[in-house]
Amino acid sequence: MRHPQGEVSGVLEKTLALLKDIPPGTPGAIDQRYYDEAEVEELGNVLRALLYSPFQLRARLEEQGVSLVPANFYSEIPTIRRSRKPKSVHRHR
Repeated sequence: MRHPQGEVSGVLEKTLALLKDIPPGTPGAIDQRYYDEAEVEELGNVLRALLYSPFQLRARLEEQGVSLVPANFYSEIPTIRRSRKPKSVHRHR
């Protein structure tokens, strides 16, 4: 399967099939699932294993335009869920 960022074969086949007609960057409908649960679970396991891998591997991924950053409270990059949360307003008396 051809992906806008390069050739992809044998990886995330079901998920990429769901995404094939959606332009990159499209937010998508909130009630629509654009991924195969089992594939994303497996991908998450692989990425977590690579997260703290030797710098040579992470540097090679960066050459491909990909950075691995943990998605947690301490991360400098907010998670999508955290960035979509409504901000609470505190009023001082």
